[in-house]
Amino acid sequence: MVWDVLSGVFRQGEAPGEVAIAAGPKDKGRGGKGFCGLCEDTWAGAGDGESCGGIKMGKPTIVCLCGSTKFKDYFVKANLEETLAGKIVLTIGCDLRPDVEIFGHLSPEERDRVKAKLDYLHLKKIDLADEVYILNIGGYIGQSTRRELLYALFREKTIRSVEPIDLNKIIEGGCRFRQEE
Repeated sequence: MVWDVLSGVFRQGEAPGEVAIAAGPKDKGRGGKGFCGLCEDTWAGAGDGESCGGIKMGKPTIVCLCGSTKFKDYFVKANLEETLAGKIVLTIGCDLRPDVEIFGHLSPEERDRVKAKLDYLHLKKIDLADEVYILNIGGYIGQSTRRELLYALFREKTIRSVEPIDLNKIIEGGCRFRQEE
């Protein structure tokens, strides 16, 4: 199945960016058969690796997007691309404005407390994810993204990035830091 962005429907066919569609919960009222949200049909043993109408079903990959909030357009683009690729996307909070714009009215102490809570929450998103996608536009990796990348490495997550990352520099702390991230 491929999501046709222009028509807004799923269509059959093989194309780059093919979308794997995940099934709904098992319908115990039908003897353990699953229910397909696409074709509204049932199939026996609907679980990871099963198929519906010839379409391979399974548990979708969960990806967590990490990067500076100043690259909000890249977050929106990556979110759409990853979702259309059949992945569940975990991303930054619902407000894509820069931190300074959102929290500029707070005292430095209050801003630090809010930022620490949001940073912690994002680490928990990494825990839920199968993979982490670093949006390091122009090679930029700020302090929060560096921490998230190191945490993902520690948690043994698959890591992808927009641009190549020199992990030795990241581990040694040789990346560029900016206060506003």
